[in-house]
Amino acid sequence: MHRRSPLRRDVQWILEPRSPRATVNVVEDVKQYPSFGYDVIINNFEPMLWEFMRFEIFYKKFPAEWRTHVPKRVVNYFENLRKISMDDFEDLDEFFEKSRSPT
Repeated sequence: MHRRSPLRRDVQWILEPRSPRATVNVVEDVKQYPSFGYDVIINNFEPMLWEFMRFEIFYKKFPAEWRTHVPKRVVNYFENLRKISMDDFEDLDEFFEKSRSPT
């Protein structure tokens, strides 16, 4: 009885090629895996990082004077590119909401 390989089909093709053409296509696809992995990691990690900064850093350490602890590069981005002053934000929640939106 033939046992089925536990490896994913694309990985199995690399290890046991069925045809030279199939191997070339799969190897080219495998080169995209780091990019896919990076996208998955960033898409899952970024929201957690934002929540950590918001609740564990800004709310706990700088609840009243949070504006003075925003990095200068972020302040410049809002003032120069988006034409928004840090004083325009009513609270930290609004700042984080506008920080994550593209416009």
